Amino acid sequence: MKNLYTLCLIFTLTSNLFAQPANDDLTDALSININGLEAIGNNNGATEDTYGSWTPPVSDISLGGENLHNSVWYKFTGNGNPVSISTCSPTATFDTDLAVMELDQTYLTFFGIAVPGNGVGAFSGPNTPACNYNGGSGNLALIDNFETTVGVEYYIRVSSHFLNDTGDFGVIVEDLAVAPIVLKGFWADTWEKGNTINWETSSEENVLWHVIERSANGFGDWQEVGKLVSESAARNGAFYELVDNQPFNTTYYRLRTVDYDTSEQLSEVISVKRDRPEFEITKVYPNPIMEGEVTIQIDSDRNEDINIRIVDVSGQTIQKFEYPIRDGLNEMKIDVTDFRSGVYFVQFQSRQGYSTRKIFKQE
Repeated sequence: MKNLYTLCLIFTLTSNLFAQPANDDLTDALSININGLEAIGNNNGATEDTYGSWTPPVSDISLGGENLHNSVWYKFTGNGNPVSISTCSPTATFDTDLAVMELDQTYLTFFGIAVPGNGVGAFSGPNTPACNYNGGSGNLALIDNFETTVGVEYYIRVSSHFLNDTGDFGVIVEDLAVAPIVLKGFWADTWEKGNTINWETSSEENVLWHVIERSANGFGDWQEVGKLVSESAARNGAFYELVDNQPFNTTYYRLRTVDYDTSEQLSEVISVKRDRPEFEITKVYPNPIMEGEVTIQIDSDRNEDINIRIVDVSGQTIQKFEYPIRDGLNEMKIDVTDFRSGVYFVQFQSRQGYSTRKIFKQE
């Protein structure tokens, strides 16, 4: 009798060592994200299932031997794709059961339960095989291919399979939808006449177009550089290359993939900087000048119209025009005969950048 009393006392003291988990009640369910980090938890000190103001499901106890002790709660928001919900992690130290349900006004609706060893779930047909990835210390649970609805909040109950069995576990929710494209690499390099953009995929599904877009700042004003049709045999991946003949000095690129159903995906933004600007002011002569024309030599690596603005020291615009430059050495002449004596600034604006030169007009 004394030994029995001692065992009961030890059990009582041990049970009181653990504080009640913060998510012991459904109303205090902890939020987790689809494809987020594994939620590490434990059911030490957890009590019998409590549902707050919600009415529990009618057939709560009859689901494959599920007991209602030592249960904790999590919740996630559906994204419209099928997901898997799993405790199949080396983190787990005891046999776990899983259940998924949804609030319907004041009632809870069961969608599926995973009990190790049952093989197939009792509700709604999700496949729920047992798993054992924790080094052989017990059976864990998996609810597979559970269809979600966008914006709907789902509740996960993690329970011990055996009465008063407690310990640590990890629960994770993973999206099972096949990504239209898996990008293996995306990069850009400079060459003499422009930039080359390359990307490689490891898989593609229902992708129609690959569109390369550029920006001068990486935040907005995206312009289409060009687009390539998805390789017909790209299911196992493909390699692509596109040339940008009109890059900025620093150009930001992104890849936009367009599927057959018109849905789109955007890649990360990359950037590449050219070693030299697209044009260089190599000489201004004669300078100073009293009358006649000033000659400005411009060395360019491409054909382009650049914007020219001539301003005085007060910032007033004297002339403004567009000038066509061609690949190679260009000579532009500015007639300053009617200019008053003083200092003038010639501003050159192109796609690649900005440059300024001074002109001194003398009496």
